[in-house]
Amino acid sequence: MTWQEAITPKVAVNCALFNERGQILLVQRKDNDLWCLPGGLMDLGERVQEAALREVKEETGLTVEIVRLAGVYSDPGDSIYIHLGPQYQIVVLLFQGRIIGGEFQENPETYGFQFFAANDLPPLIHSHYQRIADVLANAPDAFIR
Repeated sequence: MTWQEAITPKVAVNCALFNERGQILLVQRKDNDLWCLPGGLMDLGERVQEAALREVKEETGLTVEIVRLAGVYSDPGDSIYIHLGPQYQIVVLLFQGRIIGGEFQENPETYGFQFFAANDLPPLIHSHYQRIADVLANAPDAFIR
């Protein structure tokens, strides 16, 4: 098999954003009605930080800046992707960001966004519970799962 024929993981990003009360911003997905951190797949030709900024803008309308890398996730059994088959795996980089502008804009992927207290989260995509716990633990770049 040549490198061109190799089946390799895809790269995705999530971004954790907080308001002044320490609540975390979540988006509600239109495809499954679950809540999650804003994010998505990286496009060819962009850096991972650029992907995070773009995905937040696309899904919320907000402009953000990246504060830190908060986690790296590569579980091949992640339930959100396992239905796609054994040749599909995603490596997710979780960033923490800071909101610097913008306002919600209608988009094809999400109904909108809302801030939630960490102890009062809505139904989430399963893997996002761990990501939120990790970013709230605030350990600098220590979470590689």
